[in-house]
Amino acid sequence: MITKGTLAKTLPFARSRKLFRLQISRSIELWEREILYSFFRIFLELCFPYFILSHLKSMR
Repeated sequence: MITKGTLAKTLPFARSRKLFRLQISRSIELWEREILYSFFRIFLELCFPYFILSHLKSMR
């Protein structure tokens, strides 16, 4: 939990501010990666076989 007190403590130090920002961006990155990964899996499971089949049919 982020409070104004902890923010006031971390703001004077540029390095800790960078670390704080890194932690936030890292958590957002993990969350985005999870969503992208699930979308990619759905795409692979649903669309990829169809693309391969249509490609094989067009090659014949």
